Amino acid sequence: MPENRQQEVLRFALSVLQDPALKKKEELRNGAVRLIIALLPDTFPVLEELLTDCSSQFWYRTHFMIFAALDRGDLKRNDQMHVLRVIHSYLIHASSDAGAAAWKAGDLLGDEWRDQETVRLLEELLFSARYAAGRKAALHGIEHALTKATPSESRHLFALIRKTASQDRSAEVRRKAQLALQGVGCGPPLSSIPRMAASCPS
Repeated sequence: MPENRQQEVLRFALSVLQDPALKKKEELRNGAVRLIIALLPDTFPVLEELLTDCSSQFWYRTHFMIFAALDRGDLKRNDQMHVLRVIHSYLIHASSDAGAAAWKAGDLLGDEWRDQETVRLLEELLFSARYAAGRKAALHGIEHALTKATPSESRHLFALIRKTASQDRSAEVRRKAQLALQGVGCGPPLSSIPRMAASCPS
C-alpha cells in the first residue's frame, strides 16, 4: 500500500477511536483496531500508545481487541518478537482485570501463540508481574500451555503453579492457582500427571 494511502487509513482508524460517539460502536471500534494491526509493523508506535491508555473501561476493551486481533502468521519473526516484548511490558504492569484485557494477553501467549518462548515468558511473568492481574493472566496462559505440554513440561509447569498456590502474595492469585491444580479452569488437573501427583503430596 502506498505510504500516503496507509497514513490515510491510519488517520481514519484513529479518528474512530478518538470520537466519543463512534468508539462506542463495537463493530467500528473493532474494525479500527484491526486496521491498525493490519498496518504493522509501521503502526507499532500507535499500538503501544493505545496499550498505555488505561483511563477508562473503553480502553481496556480496546486492549482486549488488540490482543484478539494479533495473528502470529501475519507477522515476520522480528515483528513477532516485538509483539512479545509489548505483551510482556503490558502484563508486567497490568494492574486491572478490566475488560478481560490482561486475561486475553495471557490467553494469547499460552494458546494461539504458544511455543517454548511464550511459555518461558509466562513462567517469568507468573512471578515478576507487579500486580495480581498480571500474575493471574500468566497463570491463565500456563493453564492453556498445559493442554499441549509433554509430561516433563507438565511436571515443570505444575510445580510452578504449586509454588504460586502456596507463596504468591495475593490471596486471589493463590486461590486461582489452587483451582488450576484441580483442573478448574482451562487446563488439566494435577492428577492427570500420575508420577507428579504421587511425588507432590497435597
